[in-house]
Amino acid sequence: MIENRPWLTIFSHTMLILGIAVILFPLYVAFVAATLDKQEVYAAPMTQNYSRHTSAGKHPQHLGKRGRHE
Repeated sequence: MIENRPWLTIFSHTMLILGIAVILFPLYVAFVAATLDKQEVYAAPMTQNYSRHTSAGKHPQHLGKRGRHE
């Protein structure tokens, strides 16, 4: 028997999307915290824009200009 209840489909998809958001949000916050300095992590509220840190092109001190060990 086939049931065609559009409200049940909408409700099911909404709950699935909310469940995925609940799982992914802490992972997003952990990624953002990993890209910030210690002072920025402990500052309230924590910065939620990680793009300025990932696109800044900062290389660790032990790497050369090309990004490899010298």
